[in-house]
Order: sequence, then structure tokens, then C-alpha cells
Amino acid sequence: MDDKKLSIVIVNWNGANLLPRCLGSISRFVPDVSYEVVVVDNDSADNSVEWLHSDERKNLIPDENFRLIESGGNLGFGRANNLAFSKIESEFIFLLNPDAEVKEGTFAELISRMRKKSEIAAAAPRIIDQNGVTRFSVGSDVPSPLSILVDGFKLSGILPKTMTRRWLYSQHWDYSIEDSVPVVSGASFLIRKDALDELGGFDEEFHMYGEDLEFSIRITRRFGGILFVPTAVVEHAIGQSSKKRWSEHQQVELQELEFLRFQRKTCRKWRVIANALVKTLVLMALLLSNIRSPNLRKHFALRLEFQMLQIFSPRSLERHVERYLR
Repeated sequence: MDDKKLSIVIVNWNGANLLPRCLGSISRFVPDVSYEVVVVDNDSADNSVEWLHSDERKNLIPDENFRLIESGGNLGFGRANNLAFSKIESEFIFLLNPDAEVKEGTFAELISRMRKKSEIAAAAPRIIDQNGVTRFSVGSDVPSPLSILVDGFKLSGILPKTMTRRWLYSQHWDYSIEDSVPVVSGASFLIRKDALDELGGFDEEFHMYGEDLEFSIRITRRFGGILFVPTAVVEHAIGQSSKKRWSEHQQVELQELEFLRFQRKTCRKWRVIANALVKTLVLMALLLSNIRSPNLRKHFALRLEFQMLQIFSPRSLERHVERYLR
């Protein structure tokens, strides 16, 4: 399969109910270049592997365009992708979550941009939910105390849109614009294999959450950004894999820990501490405000608990989370 131009990499864990739709979308909107689908199975306990060997899968993606890599354990998102990268020689690699589906023209739109502009190392599609609503899949550079304050207290409305769009991104970004951005979602993006080799793949200290942010920052710092292409579209049912493994409480714990890890790798120490302090103050203020929703108050209280742990006992937070990653 060394002659393939495109490798579509999917990391799967207990996604047997998701894979038919994911691979079905690739089958419906076949790339217009030679391609292969590489699925890394992270030791699924459902019938994922059986389905990937089945005639149903072969009818969607024939064997000559398919590879299955069984990792032998749950390696997490980054390590499993790196395992696939080490076995791929294609010009382009397209990352796709198993709970995502490509739409018509997505591959052609992304690859054509990359071929027209050789300086572009990576390109990302617009991500929509199952109702067709655009997700906030574009992120800002590393957070600062000021950006946390502005976002936390919803102060962006008093600032010029041109400023918030280029500073805060996320919900402030204009998702109809094709332009370079600093951070994209790891649910789906295209990268050149030579650029990936230069960067060294994902940081394997992350298990899940945060590794796409850190990888995006490395791409941006080395190559000047990631091209966001709104005419390329991927539908993503966010969080389906994590919901199967962890409770909402555990997901918040893991998100906070991995975001802390992301900041430690991309920010100076004083900025990590300042960010934690400001976020703590924002959460305390929100809890003291007149929030009527019990679920929202519970969410803010949970985030505040972990912010306090980050400040006063970060190692205890790490040890706590590591227990359910084993």
C-alpha cells in the first residue's frame, strides 16, 4: 500500500455501532486519489474487530483499501495514531474520529488546497453536529489570564468583533471564512506526512483531550498555522467514545488534567499559575452569582474543585485521574 496518496486513520475503541456510518461515509464520498483506510483498534471489548473483518465492512471498504492494526491495549488517542503513522508512507494523512462522517467533496477540497499551497502543512474542515449546526472547532493560541477573564465573564461583546475573532476564536470565529488558524479539533484534519514526520507525531504523555491542542500549537509554531477550509465538512457526534468509558465527573477531571498538561508544555510557568488563579476567581464569581440551573452550578463547582487542586496539589489530581486510565 506504499503507492497510496492518502491514508485515512481512525482510532477505535468499542465503536462497533459507529464504524458502519463512519466507513460508510468514506464509501459514499470516495477520495479522488488513491487511498487506504487504516483503523487502529484499541483493544475493543465489543464486536468492533469482528465487524472490521466482516463482509459488511468489505462491501464498504474493500481489502485492497483497508488495514486493521490491533494495538493490544488501550493506547489512548495520541499513541494509537502514532502507531498508525509509523506504518504509513502516503503523501497525506487524514485523521477521522469513528463518531464522525465525511461529507461530499471534503477530501477534494482539503487536498486541492494543500497542493496549491505547498507551504501549508495541515488543513481542517468545518465540523457540524448531527443537526447540521457548525461546531466551534477552531481554537486560539495558548490561553492567557486576560482571555480567560474576558471569556469567563462574557466581556467579548464590548470588544470589536475583528479583535475577538482573531484573539479568542472558538465561538467568535467566522466559520464561513477560509483562513489560517492556530488550533483545530483533532476529530478531523489533513496533514502532510513529511510535516508530521518533522514534528514527531502526537505527544504520548496525553491519553485523551489536549493532545490535539498541543499538536496544533506545534504545527502553528513550525509552519505558521493550519488552514481552515469551510467548504470541506465533517459531521461529528462529539464525545461518543469517552461517554462509554467515563462518567461525566471523570471526563471533567481528565479534561482539567490534560488542559493543565497542555499549558505546562506550551506556556511559561508563571502563566500557568496566573491562568489557574484567574480561572478560579471566575468560577467563584459565577457560583456566587444568581445561577438558577442546578446542573450548571454543579458543573461550575466541579471545575472549581479541580482548579483548586491544580493550584495547591497538582500531583494529587494526576494520581487520582491516573487510577481510571489504567
